[in-house]
Amino acid sequence: MAPKGGRCSGLAIDVKNEILFAGCRAAQMMVILSATDGTILDALPIGSTADSAIFNPETNEAYSAQIDGTLTIIKETSPTSFAKEQTVQTKDSAKQMVWDSKTNRILLIAEDFLPPTEPPRAGVAGYGGKMVPDSFSILVVTK
Repeated sequence: MAPKGGRCSGLAIDVKNEILFAGCRAAQMMVILSATDGTILDALPIGSTADSAIFNPETNEAYSAQIDGTLTIIKETSPTSFAKEQTVQTKDSAKQMVWDSKTNRILLIAEDFLPPTEPPRAGVAGYGGKMVPDSFSILVVTK
């Protein structure tokens, strides 16, 4: 199978089954591959501008947070079978996350930005505008 993703920026691992989940920005895909030989097992659509990925071994779910305000949940139904389980609406800019294994919650950070004061520059990531003071927030995602 040919690669279906590029510009990967989030990577999570299922240690038990030796599976990698790579959140890719172009194309907007979660590429799932063998950690032992690199074989691509599947590729499923995710939101725009993925930035982080997490795997929860208790639920066999991989999470990808995107800058477009979505959190994509991929279910590993077996070591060779995967399905897009859900897309959760979060907040624009909520692209960085951590998994709290004690409470089984995902924590995402987000902030608001002012409009850019200059045109975007090629190859430079980010919003272009300054962060709005006191707009930092932590979003908590649970089942």
